[in-house]
Amino acid sequence: MRHSVHDAEFAKANETSDKFRPRSDRLRATWIVTHLQAGTRIKELTRALGVEKFENLPRYLEHVQALDVASYRAQLRGTVIQ
Repeated sequence: MRHSVHDAEFAKANETSDKFRPRSDRLRATWIVTHLQAGTRIKELTRALGVEKFENLPRYLEHVQALDVASYRAQLRGTVIQ
């Protein structure tokens, strides 16, 4: 198996710092943003998160890509664009 220079740099960085170590708060944030991007309903998302209020929603919405105009309008009208 051939290893790239990047693989060696990653391994070295991983040994010497916490830069690439998974953190539960970042994994949770990624999971939340992924669901928001996919259109998961907020009520179901808060239920899955085990919270009653979604107080940090604006913080996560900063990382959700905006829809193009046609998709935005179609979603508000309840139609599907193919």
